[in-house]
Amino acid sequence: MRTRGLPCLCLLALACSTPQPPRPASAPTGAAPEVLADLPPGSVLRLPPVEVVGRTAEGEVAVLSGLWREAMRLSDRFDVAAGIEDAPAPHSVVVHLDAEAATLTSSLYEEGRAPVALAATALPPGGEAEAIEALASQTRYALGDTTPSPAARLRLLYSGEHACVAATEAALAAAVDGDLPDARSRLDDARRADAGCTITLLALAELSLRANDFVRARRVAQDALQLTNRGAPSTRHRLARVLLLARAAHATGAETGELDRELLALGERAVESRPHDPHTRWTLAQALSLVGRFEEAAPMLSALRQRWPQVTQVPYHHALALLGCDRPGEALAALEAVHDRLAPTQTAIPHAIALWAAGRQQELSRLLDDLVASPDVRTSALLHHVRRMQAAQAILEERGDDAARLLLTDLEWMRQRTSRLGTYAEQLASTGQVLVLLGHAAEVTRTVAAFERLPQLDEGARRALMFAGGLAATSSAPSTASTAEASLGKEGESAWSLQLRAAAHRARGELAEEARALLQAARLDRGPLLRASLARTLRTAGDAAQAKSILDALRADLLRLDLRRLAAHPLVDPANALALLATR
Repeated sequence: MRTRGLPCLCLLALACSTPQPPRPASAPTGAAPEVLADLPPGSVLRLPPVEVVGRTAEGEVAVLSGLWREAMRLSDRFDVAAGIEDAPAPHSVVVHLDAEAATLTSSLYEEGRAPVALAATALPPGGEAEAIEALASQTRYALGDTTPSPAARLRLLYSGEHACVAATEAALAAAVDGDLPDARSRLDDARRADAGCTITLLALAELSLRANDFVRARRVAQDALQLTNRGAPSTRHRLARVLLLARAAHATGAETGELDRELLALGERAVESRPHDPHTRWTLAQALSLVGRFEEAAPMLSALRQRWPQVTQVPYHHALALLGCDRPGEALAALEAVHDRLAPTQTAIPHAIALWAAGRQQELSRLLDDLVASPDVRTSALLHHVRRMQAAQAILEERGDDAARLLLTDLEWMRQRTSRLGTYAEQLASTGQVLVLLGHAAEVTRTVAAFERLPQLDEGARRALMFAGGLAATSSAPSTASTAEASLGKEGESAWSLQLRAAAHRARGELAEEARALLQAARLDRGPLLRASLARTLRTAGDAAQAKSILDALRADLLRLDLRRLAAHPLVDPANALALLATR
């Protein structure tokens, strides 16, 4: 895929490059360079907001603090903590502005020690970016970072427009407080002041990703990465991360896996080049979880929780990694830590899975009941997933009639959303199959007829209903499946048509023919319920060893957490719950 002539891979490569050749670190004016406090690599430097002596213009502190943060983050030696990333740290580097003298000074503070004067510079009118740039360069050198400073100027790495920086800093603060509409409005103001500010574009892309607006997140990140002379290494890295996550959100199958591996490679390269930047470790930790390497991701996320105590996404991802490590109790504790700061739409599924994995079934039932009763959930698509989780729990507890009632209620919910039936085709088919296997074929027949009376019916949904209706009819009269089987097989044999054929053979007691049809279907579709049916047939045929091998592999697959397929977990997908039940 290309954007304005640049391949995405080129954009990601640019994200790890340096805009221009380096220049030497600047030393204090009128004095030889001197290291005043040689802090070890990886030291966390806490940057409180700029402190003012005297009176200054409104918004000046936020502008100077934002510029100061980004200028100090140019260091590869230190981990700079500021804003929502504040955490207790032994070292604080404080900037004081003497408004009357128009002077900026920086000092190092350590508990139990006298402050160390680090650097000073003048603040000319309109020259905030240049003054902070000089002060930060001198300060980094004084703290022991004697590597050359990046050549790009701070007015390019952030902005020289006072209005842009002020609006961006206000947006970042609003986003931390959860006021996303205000954050978006202020970012729009910032873009009008400086359309090329990559800090602004990064904030907008991350905000869009947070709101699941993946199209906008992708577009904004791509646009920002094309501004090759603007943006510090950390900024470009974070934009590349957003781009890959946004692309993966709309990808399917093998493409999703490839994008997750690209994210892993991005994180590995970034950690190697900037080992003390927590954002590089955040990328790597997310990527490790997405590719299933939870044991490696969990300790990284645990450390990031200490480093970023106010960033709600970190404990959320830590909980997912702990679930992947089969540590559901710890996962629940991580989710509880941010329970009041994350929406139920984000936490409902992992919270339910953690309760189920921990064996806390009564708490799981209460959670799902509370969600169904919530006005916010009842008016959202989450209601569909919660009902399916309730049905899956009932299946796993062998309460078939309760599961059937819930699934029939959910089918009616889907019927009322005619325009979206195409997106539910697979679920229509699997739900019908589960209901037939639970002994509720008559209800499936009535429900399919109700769907078929709709004035408009998506073709995918129509085929799914034909499959479900055919299974229901076959359970009572084997010969009636032939029409549905023939219709589904018009474009060549499919897993659905072969399963209908197998069902007809089973109803007639034709074991060998049933096994052949299921083996053919299994070559086209590795669905868990299909594999469970195949194992049952093989066991009936006397091949107990092969049946056990299939069921053991099936159980392992069903219980292996896949963050890209949480909706396929047995607690979330009733068909997979029934398949898991068959492996006991």
